Amino acid sequence: MSESKGECIFYRGEKIEIDKNGRVPIEGQQYLVINSLTECRDRFEKTKDEGFKFLDSISISKKNLDERCVFERCVFNFEISLTDDDFTSSGLFIFCNNIFLKEVTIKRSYLISGEFDKTTSIYSREQFNEKPNIPNFAFWNTKFEDECLIEFDHKENDLSFIFNWCHFSKKLKIRNSEHRAQLPGGTDFEKYEIVQETKLHLNKLHLIDCSANDGVYLRIGFVSVKDFVLSNLKLPQNAELNIGDCHFENFKLTNFRNIGKFRLYKINILNISHDYFENTYQKDETSDNKKFQIDNTSIGKTDFQSVNIGSFNEVVIFDNIFTEIDYTNLIWGDKDIGVEQTTGDENELEKKQDTYRILKNVASRNNDQPQAIKFFAKEMDYHYQIVKNNQEYSLSDRATLRFNKYTNDFALDLFLPLKWLLFFSIFLYIFLLYLLPISDLSVNVLDDLSKFFARFFIFLNPSHKVKDVFGGDWSGLTYAIDFIFRIIEGLLVYQTIQAFRKYSRKL
Repeated sequence: MSESKGECIFYRGEKIEIDKNGRVPIEGQQYLVINSLTECRDRFEKTKDEGFKFLDSISISKKNLDERCVFERCVFNFEISLTDDDFTSSGLFIFCNNIFLKEVTIKRSYLISGEFDKTTSIYSREQFNEKPNIPNFAFWNTKFEDECLIEFDHKENDLSFIFNWCHFSKKLKIRNSEHRAQLPGGTDFEKYEIVQETKLHLNKLHLIDCSANDGVYLRIGFVSVKDFVLSNLKLPQNAELNIGDCHFENFKLTNFRNIGKFRLYKINILNISHDYFENTYQKDETSDNKKFQIDNTSIGKTDFQSVNIGSFNEVVIFDNIFTEIDYTNLIWGDKDIGVEQTTGDENELEKKQDTYRILKNVASRNNDQPQAIKFFAKEMDYHYQIVKNNQEYSLSDRATLRFNKYTNDFALDLFLPLKWLLFFSIFLYIFLLYLLPISDLSVNVLDDLSKFFARFFIFLNPSHKVKDVFGGDWSGLTYAIDFIFRIIEGLLVYQTIQAFRKYSRKL
């Protein structure tokens, strides 16, 4: 733990002397030591500098965003709590190349009002009222040596938190207010259902190129975010990342290497309607969200619970290693999964095939055979598109693939081989009737039709005797046709049996 004592600070177990200018050398850089909130207020710089490119148009709807409070190369040597109105006069706080030695708390909760009944001394018809002037926050190349706790109540998507090149040593928590006021006799606004329905609304929540210590706990919960990006996070062994009770319009997880524990749960599952604001708030989180993307990740040990992937209009998944994903109540939806970063049509097909292969294995691992079959169907369809006209594959491979595609759709369609069997049996039976002389016809047409119908079922028996079907004189051609039909029938019966076992066979 890092701490202060006299004219020195302790940073990661190392004692560092403070010079006469109030600065300390850390990792080859000079940092200004700030020891109190008052000193912090005196030293921050207001700027309109456009040099902070990492902000990525953080929130275009903030009217006072052009006024930025910048803290650069500072060591905050006290427990900093950004909850005062003095710190909300700016549209954006930028912390660049800073070190927080003590706990950082950024809090802002709803004010609660209601109608007071003098006879019962009880409040009713409570409503949330927001405090004004909530700023955006951006952290770049910042080290949090203690806990970082962000607990905000906000109902508009015009607030953003950006973390670039940050390191977390203990805990990061981002959520709505955990402790809310309760009027006498009024509603308990800390109830789980109410907390779920009154999420912290954000425009952007980005964690990019961040890292964490072993054993760190990262928690993102009860937020509704327009644009969520988690990119290049290195999660070591015994660390844990929990993202849950959230709504995302855009969800992007990319270049994530997880050796610890990752949980994603209760995402886009609520249809909300309540009167806790001035007007009735209605939001269906289960539909019309924009994009869900996971790419270039090695997720490791992961739990997915009640995640509605089908709520997104576009789903992009590619170049991932999913080895230990356990899921329950995961809603996949029926949208085709897209890929990006392709070099051509064939490369795109190969990426899609690989994506569905991985998802098939994930579903099989969770004993979700129906969903695994759907992924297997997509996998084989893309494999067929890759192989069918590719001369690098042998003629035998291409022919086998085509046969399985058109006879039982890779053992997925029970009725397809039966249709082919019915077609070939009727066609060849009629053809044989045409070629062979029939000697036992009678004057009664109905008797003849009945006889032909009965012999058709004998013909369907792959072990039938030739004389039992037609009798008469057989030629080499008719024997050949009968032989060909027996082969076709055997193959199609096998294809039927294979498709019939699609829910029990191993994919």
